[in-house]
Amino acid sequence: MLIEKDIKISGKMKSMISMLDLFTKITKKTLFGLSSKKEQTFLIPKKSISKSNTIKHYTKQNMNIIEFISKQSNNNKHIIYLHGGAFIHEGQHNHYSFLNDLNKGLKGKISYIDYPKAPKHTARQIVDITKMIIEEIMNEHKGDQFIIMGDSSGGNLSLVISKELSLKNKVIVFSPWMDLSMDNKDISKMKHREFMYSDEEIINAGKTYYQNISSKDESISPVYGDYSNFDITIYAGTRDTLYPDILLFEKKNPNIVLNSYKDLPH
Repeated sequence: MLIEKDIKISGKMKSMISMLDLFTKITKKTLFGLSSKKEQTFLIPKKSISKSNTIKHYTKQNMNIIEFISKQSNNNKHIIYLHGGAFIHEGQHNHYSFLNDLNKGLKGKISYIDYPKAPKHTARQIVDITKMIIEEIMNEHKGDQFIIMGDSSGGNLSLVISKELSLKNKVIVFSPWMDLSMDNKDISKMKHREFMYSDEEIINAGKTYYQNISSKDESISPVYGDYSNFDITIYAGTRDTLYPDILLFEKKNPNIVLNSYKDLPH
């Protein structure tokens, strides 16, 4: 089900979008390209980030986990979160800020998984290791009400893993990367509106991830899978280059809820 939302964008948000758009047009550089030049390292949340959550750091399967636990927890809601970054970038402090704020309202628990990255790991390794971590977390907290959540490439993993594990938990994804082939003809119409990344940058990152597997395999690109029996909610902006494939996914799986925000970017 497609729900179109024409929300009023704040002046601050409009200015930010305009500045980023202008920056990309003038410099021919994208935010993705600038991030790619930085050394990828795992970040610990800043100590000043939260007064409402207790934040813990531990490891599973040699991967880092950040746990946000509400100091006012009065329910068993538990989000498992997979961050974006085109499968090659680490999460950023803005992910932590978002999750910290999210848990203020949830008043539950959030487990943020720093899953393996390409090209050091193959797509199959990334999916399998992340699956094991999710299963371990679920087994350790059997009484919790789990929600699988992720953005961009993390949204891709959230969908793929939920299907492979036959999870019937709620899945919520933001601007998910649905088709790594990027060959939807409608994508070309979006190119001039994208300042987060170029088509070339995102396609090359995808190739680094899936390597010898077909980009149209459902374990790589959820748009080719059947999700008609899953409880999925998507949030996406119509300005996002990935939006045409998100729209196609909704048409193939009319049971899902797609919240579409006019003129918002990736």
